[in-house]
Amino acid sequence: MRNWSWRVITAFSLSAVGFVLITFFGLTSSFHNAKGVFDPLLASEFGSFIGGLVGPMFYLAGFFLLYETIIVQNKSFEKQQFETKFFELLRFHRQNVTEMEYRLPYEEHKYINGPLVFREIKSQFTKLYKIVSPFIEASPAIPADRKKIETIDITYLLLFFGVSQSTLPILEHILEKRYDRQLTTDIILEVRKERTAYNPDSMYFGGHQLRLAHYYRHLFQIVNYVDSTDFITDIQKYDYVKILRAQLSQHEVAIFFLNSLSIGQPWEKNGYITKYKFIKNLPPNFVDNVDPKEYYPGFEYEWEE
Repeated sequence: MRNWSWRVITAFSLSAVGFVLITFFGLTSSFHNAKGVFDPLLASEFGSFIGGLVGPMFYLAGFFLLYETIIVQNKSFEKQQFETKFFELLRFHRQNVTEMEYRLPYEEHKYINGPLVFREIKSQFTKLYKIVSPFIEASPAIPADRKKIETIDITYLLLFFGVSQSTLPILEHILEKRYDRQLTTDIILEVRKERTAYNPDSMYFGGHQLRLAHYYRHLFQIVNYVDSTDFITDIQKYDYVKILRAQLSQHEVAIFFLNSLSIGQPWEKNGYITKYKFIKNLPPNFVDNVDPKEYYPGFEYEWEE
């Protein structure tokens, strides 16, 4: 059901009252002579009175309707501007993904592009997870109920920054702020044993910061732009973010989920993941037996419907 503004309701109310007054006075004896016959002269004189009474009501009703028309046109223009920018941001997002390129560490002359890069990133997360997990399980400093989430966090940080000589200082700095230094040093040493097939001095896990940092900044910008637009409803906001969500491959969603559990926590601090059901299409065992519902239980997933 359409919600009419107070301006439209007032205009229709004034018009209705005006019509009622015209009808009422038109049926009274004021327009008839003593014999009950319609008298044009009386009608003319009394009509001036009615016009002075009812006329302003119609003028005011017209003013409210004109004002409402201007407001509706302005809203339509604002929405058009919003959609133009939204779809432009969406185009940039698709372009960012399409332009991604990555040289596979296990094959000397093979490069992959676009969404396939995220599939490779997920594969590397799986490999790293298997390396990190035994260290976390054996660490007495980490409580049992924290082992899984901290394994995910450390693994993702290794995946994101990599263990090459250029990125190692920032990785070590972040890990040392969160975890035992000896534990993270042992893990890094183990990860650095993995080298590429084409260069024994090149790290297998070289990191994806250059790709993913820009990717997630732009993705966050789109969602924040939609969420902060105050002239569209929450239902409309959800529909726009749903359009964005539909652009993401399953592997993109998986890496996004892992990112949100590590350095991407501002996503849920702003409520975006739950509010817009950003990972509702992610199956429960798609990422190394990590159930997304365990961390984001606030909505129904596609596999539950």
